[in-house]
Amino acid sequence: MLALVVFTTPKWIVVARDTAFDMQPAERLATHGLSHTLYLGLGFVENKWGIRYDDDYGEEIANKADPPIVFGSPDYFRLMSKLYLARWAEDPLEVSRIYAEKAWRLLAVPTLYPGPPFGIVLLIGLLHLAAATALGAWWRIGFLQGFIVEGVAVAFLGLFLAQAMVALPSQTYALPANAFVLVLLGVILEFFARAVLRIRAAS
Repeated sequence: MLALVVFTTPKWIVVARDTAFDMQPAERLATHGLSHTLYLGLGFVENKWGIRYDDDYGEEIANKADPPIVFGSPDYFRLMSKLYLARWAEDPLEVSRIYAEKAWRLLAVPTLYPGPPFGIVLLIGLLHLAAATALGAWWRIGFLQGFIVEGVAVAFLGLFLAQAMVALPSQTYALPANAFVLVLLGVILEFFARAVLRIRAAS
């Protein structure tokens, strides 16, 4: 809910301003717009359409529209949505290839130095969560809260990967993921510590 509120706040502030004051409605939105990021995000790597990850490229598209539209306006973002969906309809394999290449750019590098690549961290988290849950280990060692915390950490790491795929696979953007990497490490260490103590108590 908090993420949704943060994402929509700029729009509602502009709507409130236009309602409260007798002035010309806003011509541009207060954010980049999701459709702008999705479409230009296809241009972060080489692609068959010549799309570029560059705001100037978006402005070029707005100027070439018939009739030309204002860059950053609601009409512009509607156009970006149509173009993005059109690329999926035209060649879903090419879009999937772009996303896979962008995902690999994040998965192959560490976000925490020194440390393993992000992909290894995510894989360890997924495997541990799946194995411990399938075996009922969380309940047997009395660490149900660990299951919840690890599930949240893995989910957020997945969201950082999704951001890299659809927008920008930048280490700078991925740095906040390190908080969840450390949480994940802490949960796994406590999991094994509790497991060892439970085995010793039973023997």
